[in-house]
Amino acid sequence: MNSKQMKELRRKADNIQLEWIKSLMSEDEAKQVNINNFWQFLPRQTHLMADGKLALSIMSYKWVVKMLKKHPEIESYQDMMDIYNKKLNQSINQRR
Repeated sequence: MNSKQMKELRRKADNIQLEWIKSLMSEDEAKQVNINNFWQFLPRQTHLMADGKLALSIMSYKWVVKMLKKHPEIESYQDMMDIYNKKLNQSINQRR
């Protein structure tokens, strides 16, 4: 991807993470969070161990950017979760 496309994806990632953080908070707390200070509310842990493998944590910055690269049509947090849940259900059904 070229730098202009990546710049746009990174901006989308910031906005999606901001939506996510606000969805976890009460309305009063969410009013205090904005695009300039939401980073301090994100979890510090970016990776986790699952099934003996190191994987990206869901909704970490790098994970969001990776999802946006695969699905550039994503515009909001809800769009991202719909796609993620769809993929998760497909993988569960394939294991059966």
